[in-house]
Amino acid sequence: MVQNNLVRGLSRFTVTWFILALFFSVWSQQSFAAHKIEKVGKKQIRIIIDSADPLTKGDYLKASDKKGKATIKIIRVGKRKAIGKVRKGKVRKGMKLTRMKLPNKGKKSKAMADGSFSKNSAKKKSNLQWGALVGGTMNSMSVKLSNSTADMTGMGFLGKVIAELPMGSLFFRGGLGVQTFLAEKKISTAECNGATTDCKTEIMFLSLDGLGRWNFIDGAGLDMWIGLGAGVLFPISHDTNALKNDSVKQTAAIKFATGAIFKMGTWGLPVELVYNVLPPSEDVSTSIIAIQAGIIF
Repeated sequence: MVQNNLVRGLSRFTVTWFILALFFSVWSQQSFAAHKIEKVGKKQIRIIIDSADPLTKGDYLKASDKKGKATIKIIRVGKRKAIGKVRKGKVRKGMKLTRMKLPNKGKKSKAMADGSFSKNSAKKKSNLQWGALVGGTMNSMSVKLSNSTADMTGMGFLGKVIAELPMGSLFFRGGLGVQTFLAEKKISTAECNGATTDCKTEIMFLSLDGLGRWNFIDGAGLDMWIGLGAGVLFPISHDTNALKNDSVKQTAAIKFATGAIFKMGTWGLPVELVYNVLPPSEDVSTSIIAIQAGIIF
């Protein structure tokens, strides 16, 4: 009863988190840029671009700190860095950079007169990022039988699509995909299904999960992060002689994760390690370690 209540509670929590993450990802129009000033020259500023909020030529940024504010116009953009020109105020290294709204159409400005604003930069940018992950899993399942315990292990694979909402160094992710689970063990007595020493559990799941992660390293070409999340696993098919067939049901998982993202302009190549803990019962305990990689754009 306690296990069923826990699974139902985690399932509701994960589904709610997933829906909210996607909702705010799609509808949020506010920029949470984390661009950084790398070098301050006499007339120009070199900026490290946050891959979650790509810059284009003609964009305007506001630089601010406790001492004052300044306005910067982007005049050149590379893969990872941009060059800006100071239009107003004094820029200092360490200032916070945020996007500025375009000048009103009624105001005459040099920026509007020389046509430096493109249609793309005039629109508010959506921060929603999409991606895909594939990888392998290392599975562990311990099942108490009549007179012994089957400590089974095995490998599986996973594939999923993801959507992420970046908020500075914080990211909120929703994922949907498929995952296979295989664990097997040869024991000394014929207790699996009452007739064999070869114990096996093979399940294919539809997975739905949510994850929040924090970048503890946020560099120009590399991010490193830790995260915490939860997921729901819906069995699609199964083949087992170590478990009762009617015991293979929807379950949940708590996720402890860490990873790195190698930045390539507006694209990212993530590599991740995720430890999944499933709610144990009196007779069964299960854990899954996933190693996955993919692309985010």
